[in-house]
Amino acid sequence: GRFPGSEALTMPHHDSHILLDFMGKFEELSLSSWICVPYFNDSWSAVYGSRYWKKSGCFRIEMPRTSRIPSLFMWGESKMATRSRTQHSGRIPLSSWQMISTVFEKSSLGIIVHIYLNGKLLLSHHTEHVKFVEPGEFLIGNIQEINGKSRSWTRALNAMSDELIIWQRALGSEEVSDLFLVGNPNHMPPVESHENSL
Repeated sequence: GRFPGSEALTMPHHDSHILLDFMGKFEELSLSSWICVPYFNDSWSAVYGSRYWKKSGCFRIEMPRTSRIPSLFMWGESKMATRSRTQHSGRIPLSSWQMISTVFEKSSLGIIVHIYLNGKLLLSHHTEHVKFVEPGEFLIGNIQEINGKSRSWTRALNAMSDELIIWQRALGSEEVSDLFLVGNPNHMPPVESHENSL
């Protein structure tokens, strides 16, 4: 893991992954995890996301090998290819621990999605049609493509993952920043307990 004597979940093979099963749908949700990527095996690598893709409320966070910037894909919305000018600082360095956090925040018009890297906001996207997040079967580190009876694993992350935390609410920007600071051995301020964590 990130600290001496600690362990992390490893995904060293092309079909390595972690599967979680979310029950129900959520107006708000937050996910945060530390990852360490030694190299990129595929042109796209999935950090985490829904296993079965074609359903409103399903999503995934991926990184292209060329830019190494976390990108959002959400069913019912167009691919979020446009990025703010500040995102050139969002590249994932190889072979070092980085914290990626995704916050789904409810609003009157649809869910607002925020993606953070190391406690700093990379992008915010206001969905036009998605009212609930429905992760369903949730994969960390890979995506399984299913075409009829054929199944294949794509977008391998080939990485380590540590301290995945899930909340049934939207974290504020200061809370995300505090999570990152707590994860650094050289800076460990106290943070409030989060009673609504799953």
